[in-house]
Amino acid sequence: INESTSMNPNLKYAQMIPGKKRKNSFGLLDGRGIGIYVLDAVKILKTSKFWNSDKESKFNLWVNSYLEWLVTSLQGNQAAEKLNNHGAWYLAHVASVAWYVNDTDTIKQMYRYATFLLDEQISKKSILTHEIKRSDSFYYSIFNLEALSRLSMVTEKLNLNLWKYKNSKGKKMLDALNYIKKYSKGDVKWPHSSKPSNISLAPKLFIQANRALNKKIYTDILKIDPYQKTKYGKQSKYDLWQELERHILNP
Repeated sequence: INESTSMNPNLKYAQMIPGKKRKNSFGLLDGRGIGIYVLDAVKILKTSKFWNSDKESKFNLWVNSYLEWLVTSLQGNQAAEKLNNHGAWYLAHVASVAWYVNDTDTIKQMYRYATFLLDEQISKKSILTHEIKRSDSFYYSIFNLEALSRLSMVTEKLNLNLWKYKNSKGKKMLDALNYIKKYSKGDVKWPHSSKPSNISLAPKLFIQANRALNKKIYTDILKIDPYQKTKYGKQSKYDLWQELERHILNP
């Protein structure tokens, strides 16, 4: 909202491929933190005596313009059509911004898109079919479910819980998470790529599932040290930001 440093309310140039003039939608994935973290931060800033009505109106104007760009631009439409984690994060991104400006119709629309996405993504075997094609498919399977979980955090405010949605194959997000769970201790080899599973990525999802379903389904697995050396898992370096977020979710 400071004219000398302001960012235009779009992600047109967030990610470009050298040598190609065509704008792509990949930058929307990189910019997901605007919807996920920035707007929460502003909610906190509003409690400060230094936040005033002028800042409020200017920032709200920016957010509304940004939301309009997300849902009407070519790049936004490209992202909405992605069947993998790019599409899931787009829906979470848009729903988060829409919640900030009280646009409940857009949130409901993102939920409807998500149900279609779950029909496309989760197979009869509970595998995320578009993610296991990646070289690091364990990471991307978790990454995709994290996007859908974050989306559900918003849609649940309108009594639309994605964790409870059953797709056309009779599968839920919980089935996909339980499939991942089998490999989240590092004692069973992940069969879909040569890269070992990074078990430190998984706990956050189990916490979110417990919260969304109001059940302590994953209490035991959350007691496991995600940084321990395992037979098949990748030993991870300690990640401060990840641990802070996990602590906020599950103090």
